Amino acid sequence: MVKSIKTKIACLVGALMVIALLGIGLITFFVTRSNTLELAAHTQANNVKMADAIIADFMTTNFKATQELGNMILEMPYEKLATQEAIMQNVGPMLRSFRVGGNFMSAGIGRENGELIVSDTESDKEKISHYSYGKAHNYDVRTRDWYIEAKKQNGIYISPAYEDTLTHLPCFTFAYPLYKDGKFIGILSLDLMLEQLQDHFNAIPVNVFALDSIHVPFAASNKEILLKENENFKALYAETANKVTTKIFSLTM
Repeated sequence: MVKSIKTKIACLVGALMVIALLGIGLITFFVTRSNTLELAAHTQANNVKMADAIIADFMTTNFKATQELGNMILEMPYEKLATQEAIMQNVGPMLRSFRVGGNFMSAGIGRENGELIVSDTESDKEKISHYSYGKAHNYDVRTRDWYIEAKKQNGIYISPAYEDTLTHLPCFTFAYPLYKDGKFIGILSLDLMLEQLQDHFNAIPVNVFALDSIHVPFAASNKEILLKENENFKALYAETANKVTTKIFSLTM
């Protein structure tokens, strides 16, 4: 009888030890899992913050560059800006210098007569600093969104991203209305290819992407989604309360 009781006690103690070990194991599992998820969320949040800082620096730098060039142009007396010929002569060479120095794809001034005085890769091919592009080419700069919106807002306008026809990479246009002595001179435009910005996103180890004002990714660690419309992007953009030009997200898609 005594031996039977000892056996039962031993079995009970053994069972309790097994249950205790299982309990400790489960607690350890859930604590480790919670810590892992917390670490992953923290890492994800840091990657979003890093991407957000990259975008903010990019936007601020090019916003200031657009404003700086505009102010440099407006330092000239009105007589040097009053006509198409005057802008070609006095501002044209400045456009190329600024474009090359700032690594812009093009720099130009859209005029109220529909002409665009511009320095770009085409002028480089012709070995000239700038040229006029307009009616002779079946083109009217006054129909361009950046021209319309910058004039309407009377301030710097940043276009939604679009695809460059040569590189097939996303680009932005920064546009700035120019007024001298209360008279409209034109809309300054700077086109910027986002290749350098994309290089930063390529180095981010998680799926981070930036949406522009029309909910299209213009920079992403997964290049397959660049400039692709998606209803999920619109929903994500709408969920965020802050009214900003670009928004950064991180998730698996």
